[in-house]
Amino acid sequence: MLYFNTTTTSLLVSGKTFDIKEILKNSYQGRWDPTAYAWALPIELDSDNLRKDLLDAEKAAKKAAKEVMERTKIREQEQAAFAATPEGKAIALEHRRSSMRAALEEDKRRVARGEKAFYWYICCEDCEIISVRRGQHMTSCETCADRTTYPWPLTTKINGVWYTGD
Repeated sequence: MLYFNTTTTSLLVSGKTFDIKEILKNSYQGRWDPTAYAWALPIELDSDNLRKDLLDAEKAAKKAAKEVMERTKIREQEQAAFAATPEGKAIALEHRRSSMRAALEEDKRRVARGEKAFYWYICCEDCEIISVRRGQHMTSCETCADRTTYPWPLTTKINGVWYTGD
């Protein structure tokens, strides 16, 4: 919603003006007035047609933003549906494995140069990174799991050490 106020020197346009700020700046020589929290337009431009044009521009901007949100929502739903299919799961697995391979290759190059390994917590390309935050690297790997434990194998490591839950 736009609100219009007049002063002796300008027409103040306030409200939800973010979507039409370029129109206010470029088409109507508007400038932002931080003390009034409004766009100041020259008073000689004030007319019913100008106000109607600005309201129409605001409605069009809202409609365009709504359409973008709807398209984004539809695209996300389609991506989620594809990710649930066997083909989507296979692509996601291959993407994860290729990124793990790239990380392991980078570490090999770093170690060959005499530098410290950056991805030291990744054991193999089947490793899945669960969380990395503030020095805690949590991974899970079914391939490298410790199968000697009872009643279930340990698959999760924190900072390279098997997580037992103790």
